[in-house]
Amino acid sequence: MRRGLFKKSWQVVARKNIGKKLRFEVFKRDRFTCQYCGQAAPDVVLHVDHIDPVNNGGSSEVVNLVTSCQACNLGKGKRLLDDRKAVEIQREQLAAIEERREQLKMMLDWRTECAGFEAEQVDAVETIIKMRFSRVLSPQGRLDVAGLIKKFGMSLVLDSAQAACEYYKDADVAINKIGGICVCKKRDEESPGMGKFSYVRAILKNRCNYVNEGGLKDWMETAFSWGLTPDAIVEVAKLAKSWTAFQNGMFKLCCEHSEEYRSRFSTEDQESPNPFESTDY
Repeated sequence: MRRGLFKKSWQVVARKNIGKKLRFEVFKRDRFTCQYCGQAAPDVVLHVDHIDPVNNGGSSEVVNLVTSCQACNLGKGKRLLDDRKAVEIQREQLAAIEERREQLKMMLDWRTECAGFEAEQVDAVETIIKMRFSRVLSPQGRLDVAGLIKKFGMSLVLDSAQAACEYYKDADVAINKIGGICVCKKRDEESPGMGKFSYVRAILKNRCNYVNEGGLKDWMETAFSWGLTPDAIVEVAKLAKSWTAFQNGMFKLCCEHSEEYRSRFSTEDQESPNPFESTDY
């Protein structure tokens, strides 16, 4: 008899360990119930069993795995499930896989549709820039605009892009200013008039050695509460040569605009005409 003729009769097939994640998926699929006797956890200890035993060459793929209680698993040995039961389990598994595949396809289609809609929105902003400067957005520019749309909304970004293209003569500057204009417009929506805050602050920083940003915010909110317009504050900022001069100009403007304001703060014993503490710089 030639050596190795009956090698397969005694050859031991290596068994691969079944990971915790795969075990849980099998238990969940089988509703934590033994597929041999019908007993369920926690009344019995559950194992993951191979429908086609490993000794017969059965794989550890999920379609060849089944939930078994400890007694059934240890007593079954190389016995197979009856054909009807094995086919039923595999049919349920294949149906679940097909359902997951369909849901995944639906999710991918939805993401593709959203990506296409996002690209159309960016194209609309790019059209405004192209009409003004005959320029298109760079790949990074498109990503930046998409981020602005997500943060501020399509309408606000379109208005800001239009404003940037009308005000600035350089394409790169206009594109870079869209985000800042969005911030100002959003701030103006939430607190009418405060959209000019950044603009007034920039004017004062160019003209003065010192600017009290908290004080500036207080002045602007006070001025708006008394009915002053943002443009009037801008004109005061353009004339001021120091922070104190700006405060004096704001106080004068408020007094001219409102008799009630003047009577409230213009008292004989008041050392400073300003309602806010001022410092000479």
